Amino acid sequence: MSRNLARAAPPPAAPRPLFGVEIEVFVRLLPDVEDRIVQAGYDYPDSLPDYWLQWDENLENDSRNQRSKHDQRKRVGKAIMGIIDSALGPRNGWKCESDESLKESLLTEPHDTRRWWGIEIISPPMSVSRKWQKEIETIFDVVGESFDFWTNENCACHVHVSPGPTTDYTYSLTELNQMAKGAYYWEDALCDLLPIERRDNRYAKPNYTYFAHHEYMDVLRDGWGPVFDELDYITSQGQAEFLYTMSGGRTQTRYVSTNFDPFTSYGTVELRRQAGAASATTVIHRVLLAVTFHVSCMRFNFSQVRNARGYPSGEALIKELGACIKLLPDTCLGSRFLNWLKYCQETYADDRPSLETVINRQERSLRNGGDVPTAGGGGARRGGGGTSRGGGASSPASSRGPSRQTVVLPERTRAPPAPAPAPAAPRQRRQAREESPRPLARRRTQAVRDDPPARRTAPPPAPAPARRQTIREESPRPLARRRNPPPRDDDRRGAPPPRRRAADYDDWR
Repeated sequence: MSRNLARAAPPPAAPRPLFGVEIEVFVRLLPDVEDRIVQAGYDYPDSLPDYWLQWDENLENDSRNQRSKHDQRKRVGKAIMGIIDSALGPRNGWKCESDESLKESLLTEPHDTRRWWGIEIISPPMSVSRKWQKEIETIFDVVGESFDFWTNENCACHVHVSPGPTTDYTYSLTELNQMAKGAYYWEDALCDLLPIERRDNRYAKPNYTYFAHHEYMDVLRDGWGPVFDELDYITSQGQAEFLYTMSGGRTQTRYVSTNFDPFTSYGTVELRRQAGAASATTVIHRVLLAVTFHVSCMRFNFSQVRNARGYPSGEALIKELGACIKLLPDTCLGSRFLNWLKYCQETYADDRPSLETVINRQERSLRNGGDVPTAGGGGARRGGGGTSRGGGASSPASSRGPSRQTVVLPERTRAPPAPAPAPAAPRQRRQAREESPRPLARRRTQAVRDDPPARRTAPPPAPAPARRQTIREESPRPLARRRNPPPRDDDRRGAPPPRRRAADYDDWR
């Protein structure tokens, strides 16, 4: 059922958004806990819930028995829900579901590789005004007493946001338009804060992949006006057309960075771009990035950047989110959020894939009370300062989504064009073509890549074949085409026909 755009009352002056977080993560039952459960199943079976009584301690995640693995994942989810309920009480709103899409059978890095299972921990709608950070920390503390955590590039941390302060307040069509403009405008800057495997992820494609693609690619030439005009046009067509277009049009996919599909059912917008998390601290940072991004979209004046010809930088986004977090209540402070953003910018500046073991070592340290990583010197993206030749914004990087247009230098720094060479005579051009070596891509033989450049030459051509007439003369003629085929053993055509006896003509008489 579609959400009504009318509100019961105007929202409060200060932003009080709601959020919900979905944490995709691998878990492994700790060996000592598993031993106690198995022993209790023998000694006191009536004291254990069904999911522990049915626990298969010998099942591995690369088994071909899909039904057994499915049942084991469900037991993991029920076990974690039992732990959460015992800590937060019943009706807490948290859920834990199995997630087969994580493909735990492909794990190679963690210890005891075949004992991990993919799950998704889902929070209820939470207000930024409540003590939500403490609740997330409690989840990881109590679950971590029985399970270990692991994350990799297949995991993600999705965050749903809505205006709040209660679920009765949802986005108006104008606010949905603001969220869409923010998704396009901050796209390149957000990539500065993400690992390379999340910049063009198949489950979180950039929004421009499906709509206003050419307008986004031409920002360096035409500015942001054409992009915003396209978004304003589909907004003028009504809510249904807006949601249809922003969900991929005919493609109709939810695998986009800023996903508007949940608005119809839940009144939320889902931010799917961020990587996975295996600690409460990282989950809190993921939530704060999504919430401050929502606040930025609601208050940003996009008409002032219509004529800007360039993509905003990660440093500009950090500055914007830093101003937005000051508008949120004190319950959103205390996690060193801005320091974490700068750390992400420096860590992912070299565009190298993140090492799975390094990430999980850091996540384990955070779960054990370690300090948040700090931003140091020398880790900024090449060029520094957060601006470039694109008009106050960072130049597009080839590692982020589809290739973008090259940055055009200003007129005062553009080198003068080289004079064109005088045209050569036809005979000279023909002679030059004959003497110039043929390009490698057009040669019949390919150079060996391991050889040094000086030796990358084509081998001499093979000798020309003999004349076709000679080949025909030497090759035997097919049997069906010979005029006088050789006689076979059972062929009697070479012998004279047998003479008929007189008795053979009796029938004709």
